[in-house]
Amino acid sequence: MRHAATWEMAQRALLDGVPVVLVTVAEIKGSAPREAGACMCVSANTQAGTIGGGTLEYKAIATARELLLSKTRWIHQQLGLGPALGQCCGGRVELIIERLEEKDLLWLEQCLAKEQAGTLVSNYKVGSREKSVLASRSVQACFRSHRDTLDHTEQWQLEQPTHPGHFHLLLFGAGHLGKAIVPLLATLPCSVRWIDSRENTFSTDEYKNIQNEWLEAPTLALRDAPAGSLALVMTHNHALDFEITTAALAHANIAWVGLIGSDSKRRQLERQLHKQQNPLSTDRLECPIGQRHADLRDPAELAIVLTAALLTARTASNSQTLREATTCLK
Repeated sequence: MRHAATWEMAQRALLDGVPVVLVTVAEIKGSAPREAGACMCVSANTQAGTIGGGTLEYKAIATARELLLSKTRWIHQQLGLGPALGQCCGGRVELIIERLEEKDLLWLEQCLAKEQAGTLVSNYKVGSREKSVLASRSVQACFRSHRDTLDHTEQWQLEQPTHPGHFHLLLFGAGHLGKAIVPLLATLPCSVRWIDSRENTFSTDEYKNIQNEWLEAPTLALRDAPAGSLALVMTHNHALDFEITTAALAHANIAWVGLIGSDSKRRQLERQLHKQQNPLSTDRLECPIGQRHADLRDPAELAIVLTAALLTARTASNSQTLREATTCLK
């Protein structure tokens, strides 16, 4: 989970009675070092998370520590990322900087415990702030303001995904390449089912977001794949690769299928589909993966290429979800 370090520090601090402030990027315009929704937790002498580093973060930390000493509950800040901050991004960032209270333990616990992506909704008005977690998933942060019709005061609302950038991966194959990519996946906001048809092939390392699973028939893992899942196929057997890839392409919930191999391997798969008179489209298939890096052979180097391909596929999948979702209007 991308925000885990930030929220875990906030939770520990509140449980220990240590004053803390949450700094969140509410909105960006133009170029900025982090995306809307990025956040960090700040106490009097430490911090967790980042909003992009540099002078922007330095000033935000200073403001957060000033807030620790004041009675103000939250502030809305707008900062230009130009010469005044000693930065050359050229964009503009809006921050919400808020002092957390004991009541914030509720949403922190919900966000940290929740496995499925949801939406954290924060409402701000002069002198008050409220947060709640919704089960519905938002793809990206959305910040909007409006004027209350009764007292004519300005109010703001920030909606942000609890699991930004999260993706679900079905990883087929626990050989040398599988063992090389899993430690990288363990650092990313994803959940992974790591599947192999051979017993006792998985690495002994344990990761919170990686589930090892021995299946004699690996295609069974596709049955309950969540919508938008990615599948990466790299087993010890070409015939098994083709069987899994064909099943993944036939599954509506699989948004992208990556198959380790060359152009020749892709053509062989397509010839096999044609011979079987199988009408499956290979539009969602990426094979070879990372064409520009075709000369790489070392597992550690290939693992980086494969991870980059997964992040690109994740972004494309989320963009499609965003286009299909209701547009967030200000």
